[in-house]
Amino acid sequence: MKRCLAIIGLMIASLSCSPANRFNGPVSNLFPKEVGRFKLRGEVKAVDVPPPDSSGALRPTDGAYAQYESTGGDELTMQIVNYNSAADAEEALKKMRENMQNLNSAAKLSQSARSNKAGKNTGDVLILEDTRTAIDQVLWTDGSLLYVISGKGSAAPMEFESNIP
Repeated sequence: MKRCLAIIGLMIASLSCSPANRFNGPVSNLFPKEVGRFKLRGEVKAVDVPPPDSSGALRPTDGAYAQYESTGGDELTMQIVNYNSAADAEEALKKMRENMQNLNSAAKLSQSARSNKAGKNTGDVLILEDTRTAIDQVLWTDGSLLYVISGKGSAAPMEFESNIP
């Protein structure tokens, strides 16, 4: 299964439907209570997912977000959105990258390979450093799921992502 990672904006795209690699279950169950030095703060909250409209565009099927805080005071938000297929989640990530390139001239975008804890290459890392807002975001797909981590500067979001089980 291909996995992609990006640090970019928090826009959700409308995509086509395919049953491949679909996550079944509530995404709210995917939020760990602790990730490295970060702990869940408060409760997991639902993301509003609009119903399909007459244009035939499909929307994500489920979504949730939660706040995390580190022992050093770093604060992050993690959002997980479920699409109808892995291809839809990949396409959403692609569209987000394109949108950020078109909308944010104060952002620096770079790309490199990403590895898991075992050292195996799991996909690409896209990094958007937003000098205008100082909020950087880490995004990646895992099957039909799109994960978004946002925080001030790229160090804390990248550390958080690398420690997710």
